[in-house]
Order: sequence, then structure tokens, then C-alpha cells
Amino acid sequence: MRGEQISAGLLVTTLGVGVVGTLAYWYWAKQFKATGLHQATIKRAKQSKPQARDKTVYLIRHGQSTFNAEYAKTEVDPFLFDAPLSQLGEVQVAELANSWEQRKGREALPEIVFASPLTRALQTAAGGLAPLGVEVRVEPLLREHLTDSCDIGRTPVELAKEFPALSFSHLDEIWWYIDPEADEPLSTVKACQDVFIKYGYMEPLRVLEARLDSLIDMLAARPECTIALVGHGDFMNALAERIDPSETDLWLDNCEVAKVQLICVQ
Repeated sequence: MRGEQISAGLLVTTLGVGVVGTLAYWYWAKQFKATGLHQATIKRAKQSKPQARDKTVYLIRHGQSTFNAEYAKTEVDPFLFDAPLSQLGEVQVAELANSWEQRKGREALPEIVFASPLTRALQTAAGGLAPLGVEVRVEPLLREHLTDSCDIGRTPVELAKEFPALSFSHLDEIWWYIDPEADEPLSTVKACQDVFIKYGYMEPLRVLEARLDSLIDMLAARPECTIALVGHGDFMNALAERIDPSETDLWLDNCEVAKVQLICVQ
């Protein structure tokens, strides 16, 4: 099922509390992993610190991952943990990098980039936003809503080896959501993977909502006026609705870019 087949009101319903909402959101998340649509320009009035200024925020979904490619064929989780970009995803990232030249002079470009610590997002930020020449910071609040194997990440040490230009020292050893009811402590990557393969689990909606609010507060407090976020389809859609509850259709294709306005009211 493609994103356009999903009811526009689905996310509003399922971001509520309850078993029915959780099951419906789980179904939505499973169906969306491969693709989506685009809706731009969202505004929100938000109380913030006096120094906060209105923000233009670029929302950028990562390039196609190997998980996206396999899931599109079968709609079954292929158990590709922290899936990297596919060959098509690498092409998409190169096209994203070239697109910034066309934006110069026509719009304000990002002054800083925040990227999810999941590999597909880091690869997209490192390659697709390099022409901007601005700082790229790894932000765990941007990680994907954990519903599938690809949303379980790697340790800071492993990530630092692959991305030496980025800092991961602020990350916990296990920085993604872990199931507190697991039969064994999920203190290692392998333990997280084994438990997920055994019975699967997902990040509760209340945890996702708290994370969204923390991210919005962080953005509102930043000194920059133009910020880029490199992350994931499910998370970006949820973020759009958290900014504006009437907005439920920000379905981004791989490497698609949307701009939203975060209005900070003192």
C-alpha cells in the first residue's frame, strides 16, 4: 500500500492513547516504510524563551535504504538492522547534493544540519548536504519511530569508525528505544537484535510524542533561523502533525525536501 492510499485522518486518530490506536498506528507504520507523499509549509504558535526566533526548518528524508528496497518487494521485515543506503539511495543523495546550487539566491539555506544517528540518515547528511559547508550534528531525537529492524542502530564506537568527521560522544551506548519488558537486559546491540527477531516490539506513542516535543523545544531555542533536519519518513510525518495537529499528510519520498515554518511566540 502506498502512502496516498492511507487515510488522511489516520495519524490523528492513532496518536491518541489506547490499544486500538496503537494497533492502527503499527499497521500504518508497516505500510509506509517504502514510500510517501509530500505536503509543505506548516506553522505553529509556540511559547518559547525570549531569545527564540521564528525558524525555517528543512525536513529531509534519507535516501532509499536496503530495507526500503527489500520491504517494497515483500512487505515483510527483511531483518536488515540499521540498513544503509541502497545503490539507488546513493544516486538520490548525489541528486540532493546537486539541488542546493539551484536554491542559492532564491531562498535561505540551512545554517546548521541535525541528523538522525541511523546509518541511512548519516550517509544522506554527509553526502547530500555537504555542499552547504555547514556543521552537521548527530541528534538522537531524530531517530526513526522504532517499528522495524532497520530502526535498531549501532554503537557510537561503530558509527565513529564509519563517520570520523562526526561526533558521537554524546550518544548512549544504546540510544534507540528498548523494550523495558524484555526477558533479558537489552544492553548490547546483539541483545536488541535477538529480541526483535524473536518477538518484535515498537516504541510506544507516548514515548514518540515526548521525543517530538523535546525536539521542537530544542529547535525553538537554537540561535539559527534556518535549520535542516535529516531523518525518516514516519518521524517527519509525526513531527509535522505535532507542529500543526491539522497536518497529517507530510509523506516524504526518499531524499525529498519540505520546508516548514516554526513560529516561536514569546
